[in-house]
Amino acid sequence: MRIRDELTDALLLRSVDYGESDRILTLLTRRFGKVACIARAARRSKKRFGGVLQPFTLLAVAIEPRRSGMPTLQSAEIGRHHPRIVESLERVSAGYAALELIRELSAEQEADDAVFDLALELLAALDAEVCRPDALLVCFEARLLAIVGFAPMLDACGHCSKRARPGQRARFDAASGHLVCGACGGSTATGRDMLSGAARTALMHASEGAFQEAAAMLLAADLPAARYAMRTLTEHRIGRELAADALLA
Repeated sequence: MRIRDELTDALLLRSVDYGESDRILTLLTRRFGKVACIARAARRSKKRFGGVLQPFTLLAVAIEPRRSGMPTLQSAEIGRHHPRIVESLERVSAGYAALELIRELSAEQEADDAVFDLALELLAALDAEVCRPDALLVCFEARLLAIVGFAPMLDACGHCSKRARPGQRARFDAASGHLVCGACGGSTATGRDMLSGAARTALMHASEGAFQEAAAMLLAADLPAARYAMRTLTEHRIGRELAADALLA
């Protein structure tokens, strides 16, 4: 191994073919945050990486930094498989959507243990023998938004600060990321803008950290509104639509 190679745990967020045999990879690494690097001959040589570069797999990678140009992936080994994810279309869809969320919401080259650990927790949850991928994804998104500074405000009106009663149904303005009480215009909300008290409780629980427990709390009837609220909030924050919506549909 080269002296200058930097070792770290990593997750593959995206892989794009480049040239005749290379691949450009976007990795979420524990040491360096989100980084792009080039995997030379990754498509041509089976010995080079041996099919290791797969999503939903914890990797141990060696990256050679460069003074100019893109870093080079020197080696990659599998640290942990999550085989059940690829056995279900629902799990795969939720997994790819989560990877896109991480890719779009994570800052370049800023290490964040909270984001990395959250990603590993989601993969483990999706790999469990029994799981609800759709509920896990919604609650994962709420937690990720909170970690990166876009936590939804689900307990009070963002205009007048009037607090919603526990269990109260309320309008959520996803573009602004907060509730709107009746006096501030919340009474004119459409059906998909309304969150039940149970949905608000689950999403608040998720954003505070316990997203798996929150997913178990989230009722099936509340999933469409919760999904719309979190996804619309995310897209307003990043300024574009997410490609994973088409896959989920």
